[in-house]
Amino acid sequence: LAEKKLLEKKIKNRSSFNVETELFNDISIINDYKVLIKKINVSDMNELKIIGDQLYKKLPNGLAILFSNSEGKPMVVVVVGERLTKGGFHAGKIAKSVGSYMDGGGGGKPHMATAGGKNNDSILNAMEKTELLIKSMLEKK
Repeated sequence: LAEKKLLEKKIKNRSSFNVETELFNDISIINDYKVLIKKINVSDMNELKIIGDQLYKKLPNGLAILFSNSEGKPMVVVVVGERLTKGGFHAGKIAKSVGSYMDGGGGGKPHMATAGGKNNDSILNAMEKTELLIKSMLEKK
């Protein structure tokens, strides 16, 4: 029974999403930092967090903000690489701002955080505002 539960947990914590082939082509460079702001289709917030974990391991010198609307409301994961975290960037603070762009909220740890909103129609506008926010933060760096 314990082995069955462990296998179920492993399946639950797995994503079929291939980070390298599906995301890395869309990375831009701002002030020598890799930046990814993109809308993707995932099944739920748990899968979005799993993808965020994968990105954190592959983006030590950058940040990623992924949007999705698969649960009927907008959801976001913010990932800040190790170098930027050490430089004072905080994923939780960024997530709070991004959530506010979607009439919602957000927060979390310095390296990874989540946000949510109330209206899926707000995602494109939130992505544009997020891009401006990140550019201004990195240009000050």
